[in-house]
Amino acid sequence: MNPPTRLSPGVISKSLHALDNSYLSSETKSINEKAAKYFKKNFHHVNNLMWSHVGENLLAQFSTGETKSRLLFNKKGNLIYSIVFYNEEELPGDIQNIVRDFYQLYTITSVAKVEEDNRQIWVVKLSGKSSYVTARVENDEIEEVENFRKGD
Repeated sequence: MNPPTRLSPGVISKSLHALDNSYLSSETKSINEKAAKYFKKNFHHVNNLMWSHVGENLLAQFSTGETKSRLLFNKKGNLIYSIVFYNEEELPGDIQNIVRDFYQLYTITSVAKVEEDNRQIWVVKLSGKSSYVTARVENDEIEEVENFRKGD
């Protein structure tokens, strides 16, 4: 199994564009029409939708209720990856079980689902008595990707 591609944790953009309800307004000329149509077809009730240019790509950031999402499209409007941030209650039971089997004395603090190239990767941050851990779960396999002591 190949490790996942490293993704940038955050992006700052000089030009942000909010789409109106039509998703294809004159204000969004810099937004690729194919990306905008994909968005309109797949997401109906979003809040705080912001588009930003990341190099030649387009990043859509938005929320639906308490869930925050990021989608990155290439310059042709094709989806490169999506990241959806969840709370522990929304983590599927099978993924919860895998994480809890390995980290019984830890508390799940945040969850992100990354979808890229037909892969689904769950990134789970945990807090224990003396350390923080980041684990990823893919194809029912768990891998610890970060572990550091509290107070270091």
